[in-house]
Amino acid sequence: MNVKDAVKIAYAFAKDFYQDYSLSLEEVELSDDGRFWYVTFSLMNPLETWASGKKDYKVITVDQDGQVKSMKMREA
Repeated sequence: MNVKDAVKIAYAFAKDFYQDYSLSLEEVELSDDGRFWYVTFSLMNPLETWASGKKDYKVITVDQDGQVKSMKMREA
């Protein structure tokens, strides 16, 4: 699986949970063993604005078969 596919899968997964939130891609990293993609998005609550600076970060782990394995919070 390439990086673009991993991001598309992670984005669709996150959007399913955070439908009303704005998502912005922050980072993508391949694990050292090449088994997982770690895709980080920043999320903005629809009641907040980007100017407020308050963002939440989610790291979504996608395996090489395209399965989402986890979604975790990440500190800014």
